[in-house]
Amino acid sequence: MIIFQNVWAGYTDEPVLKGINLVIEPGKVNVLLGPNGSGKTTTMRLILGIIKPIVGDIRVNGIDPSTDPIKVRKMIGYVPEEDLIYYSLRVREYLNFIAKTYGIPSREVDENIERVLNAFLLKEYEREFIGALSHGLKRRVMLAAAFIHDPSILLLDEPFIGIDPRIARALKIVLREKSREGKTILVSTHILEIAEVLADRIILLYQGKVVAEGSVREVVEKAKTSGLEEAFITLTMSREKVVEIVKALMG
Repeated sequence: MIIFQNVWAGYTDEPVLKGINLVIEPGKVNVLLGPNGSGKTTTMRLILGIIKPIVGDIRVNGIDPSTDPIKVRKMIGYVPEEDLIYYSLRVREYLNFIAKTYGIPSREVDENIERVLNAFLLKEYEREFIGALSHGLKRRVMLAAAFIHDPSILLLDEPFIGIDPRIARALKIVLREKSREGKTILVSTHILEIAEVLADRIILLYQGKVVAEGSVREVVEKAKTSGLEEAFITLTMSREKVVEIVKALMG
């Protein structure tokens, strides 16, 4: 379980998150939805202990990530939005390195590597240098690394960007299975179609604040609209702004 209590956070004097209160429960696919710049990545970095809150308290399975980030990160499988990966290693070498970093027993390392290579259709690329792979394949390697130690928490920041439909479908299925196993899952996206299909619970962020949370139906009801797309626009953008954008696109 992940708990945020009155969390303010940012990188300069201007906070990115403004008084966030959240309870992210296990056994659900929680989707952090919001436009670019709304605070989704900052939320994940706080959970990992990469940055500390200006004000407020965060607990990850009872542990404060700002004081014990190493212990917290061992529980987490994380995929950042950007390609943070060792380009000079081959795919299998990299997964072997990650497995050992997480303390997987030597006798289980090869089995775990084979499992994730097959799950993300990477077997044929296992001896390729990561730097020579396409962006989509790099994303698949990062997903494989996140799942290799069977973590109790999954943090996936825009994981569907750059992957092909086969992997996207497989990832949705795996996330459903992991939620049924009782894992804590937080997926960030700005793609409404993914949120609508995947989410048991949506957390809608806008300008650093939670403007709605709940099931798709509950978010739609809060916005008093007929669908998630309209709800998203209603809660994150004025009608005047929508008209302005349409006029600009129409020339």
